[in-house]
Amino acid sequence: MNIVLEQNMLKRFPIISILFMLFLCIIFSLEIKVGVANNYTKLLSYFSISRSAFFSHQYERIITANFFHMNIMHLIATLFGLVFYLSLNEIFLGKGRTLILITTCSIGGSLGTIVFGIVNNMVGASNIMLGMLASLGVLI
Repeated sequence: MNIVLEQNMLKRFPIISILFMLFLCIIFSLEIKVGVANNYTKLLSYFSISRSAFFSHQYERIITANFFHMNIMHLIATLFGLVFYLSLNEIFLGKGRTLILITTCSIGGSLGTIVFGIVNNMVGASNIMLGMLASLGVLI
């Protein structure tokens, strides 16, 4: 195979997407081990983003709430969306811009949850997934 073609394929390979999805799976396996997966009360009280958590100075939850999931179906649905939306964004935008977009969607979605108060507690990478979908809408 042509060396230039191989290098071009490696540049376009969505490694950030794969690593991020693997990271979400590792976090969920830790949730199972610790006993907060499927225990909504514990999961929401320890890891969710909410107005009360934010105003209690638990600012780290703005980022960390995006990595935890309620149950296996929640994780699978998120991964299914990320396979398409995150991978396509990474192919179109590149690795660095994709990392910036993941961070921006994570922070923006969490702050939106706090400001608009649409839900009382939020966990999951839906902020990131929907941000990726919106980004694709702009790109295409």
